[in-house]
Amino acid sequence: MDKPSLREKVDSCKLKPVNKLKFRVMVGVANTLFRKKLGVSFHYADDIKPYRGKPYIVVSNHASREDYVFTAPAFWPDTFNFVVGYNEFFRSHLHGVLTQMQTVPKKNFTKQPHSIRQILRIIREGGRIILLPEGMSSISGANQPCAVGSGLVPVFATPYMVALMENAAVNAVQGALEQGQGTVGTRLDVTHDAATPIGMKVWAEAEVTAVDRKKITLSVKAYDEAGPIGGGVHERFVIDTDRFLSRAEAKKGGR
Repeated sequence: MDKPSLREKVDSCKLKPVNKLKFRVMVGVANTLFRKKLGVSFHYADDIKPYRGKPYIVVSNHASREDYVFTAPAFWPDTFNFVVGYNEFFRSHLHGVLTQMQTVPKKNFTKQPHSIRQILRIIREGGRIILLPEGMSSISGANQPCAVGSGLVPVFATPYMVALMENAAVNAVQGALEQGQGTVGTRLDVTHDAATPIGMKVWAEAEVTAVDRKKITLSVKAYDEAGPIGGGVHERFVIDTDRFLSRAEAKKGGR
């Protein structure tokens, strides 16, 4: 009989709520290191006091690998089991720590009833869960690839590059608008010229190149830490925000 693999062993184990002392020591150390490294501060959640000590699940957005460390202290002194993707769980330098923390491993982008059963077991035994469901999607471009169903290769996705470009364009023109005005995109002609791997930061820049009454033309470019990854031309149109939204809503009634 073949010897079970590490992943098979992990998937077959029955997890339980994390040891409180281990959790507080590990999160406390990581918290201190990240505060010094990144200069962040925390605002602790007061509105969850009625739930302290009870089973619950925290669902949060996920922009970087540090989010677990930043999320958990907000609910101090409660302890949590984290749900972590296989790509992080099986990293050699993290696996030991995550195992000690009774972390629930989850294979990315797959239906995995076993992981759900692990979560339910922990909750039934009085534990708590932190779940960051967008672990592979980040329009900020920080630390992970983006997957939006536009492809199967784990690199930064073109739709998110486009979103970064459009956001940069919005910010480039917003300060010149009058009160009550906004802009909407009407044309985008760009190329995605280079792939960005896991772990690299991505950003976009926009510059106004022409203004024709209410039409604004911009040059948009996207970069990662190695250099340019895409660029092109974007057009936006100045609108009266309230009037524009009113006309859009009227479509629901067929008017």
